[in-house]
Amino acid sequence: MFHSETSDKNKKKIIEAMCQMSSDVRIVFATTALGMGIDVVACHSIILYGSPRSILDLVQETGRVGRDNANSVAILLHNSFHLRNVNKEVRTVFTTNTCRRHVLMSNFLQDTELEELAKKECNKHTCCDNCAKNCSCGDCEILQIESLIENVETVSHDSDSDTIEYEYNAAADDGVELFSSDDDFLAELDENI
Repeated sequence: MFHSETSDKNKKKIIEAMCQMSSDVRIVFATTALGMGIDVVACHSIILYGSPRSILDLVQETGRVGRDNANSVAILLHNSFHLRNVNKEVRTVFTTNTCRRHVLMSNFLQDTELEELAKKECNKHTCCDNCAKNCSCGDCEILQIESLIENVETVSHDSDSDTIEYEYNAAADDGVELFSSDDDFLAELDENI
């Protein structure tokens, strides 16, 4: 866990481990405290739970993924409650049925640059989930984290809320190690560094 209450010593250990290719640390649960100003080596998956308040925050928080040009994914998990206090641009990215990359980048690029982006990236499986649905290349690759999310059961309850609960039995997957606390995780990390 990496959040504002994590000790500086533990934050340093986590950051150092994530910046080394040889590290066993591949998953960190974090608040936005981790999302700014570090260069994580070979980060290919990010899951955002909730929504950043601004479009710049969204770019910062998802911009850590895929810096080595390998296939990567940023998964945006949210419900309607998360979108109540965000600006219009963020809400549009989260709710669009068109290309998310195009919608996101329309906040930063000129029309001619957006046209180039659309020609090069949009409507390909490597662009966004909406584009992947329309891709017909026959060569689409699904990353492991995407497969994991596909196996999540969506459960809706009858209520006046449209909140969705997600259930997944991680312990059933081979090779998954669960830690009961930050200290247990960091002790194991110390042993492996």
